[in-house]
Amino acid sequence: MHGLKQKKHNGFGLIEIVVSVGIVGTVLSGVFFFYQKSLFINQRTTMLVQTNMLLVEGVEVVKFLRDDSWSTNITSFPTSTPQYLVFTSGDWEVVSTSTQIDNVFTRWFVLEDVYRDGNDDIAASGTYDPNTLKLSMHVSASLKGSTTTESIQTYIVDLFEN
Repeated sequence: MHGLKQKKHNGFGLIEIVVSVGIVGTVLSGVFFFYQKSLFINQRTTMLVQTNMLLVEGVEVVKFLRDDSWSTNITSFPTSTPQYLVFTSGDWEVVSTSTQIDNVFTRWFVLEDVYRDGNDDIAASGTYDPNTLKLSMHVSASLKGSTTTESIQTYIVDLFEN
């Protein structure tokens, strides 16, 4: 039996190493893609929550301005013209130039005249109602080169006849 030598296999062969590297690379790239997609979805969700909060805040600010003085704070703005809300020196201001919030969001609102039909319901045409305005609040946000805009609409009424 001296003529027969037994061959021992020590370690991995080249094929086993290549297959192992391929499997590890595939798993790591999958984990990386999943993490990247999760991060983007998280950022997008956060942006949508902030956008909705800014919309609601904007409507509340306009209502506050209405309650303070309909004639000074509301009817002094031209209808169908974008107006922007700015918080400076502890008070809200309405300006006619676009401003950004946190370098991401832009918020504006538009007031539109309201008309009523013979049943006193809001209609596209009819009798002009000077004590009611349609309020459209808009917020646009930019994330990774794309811009989305969300809007909310309601009506405001001169509650206190001021």
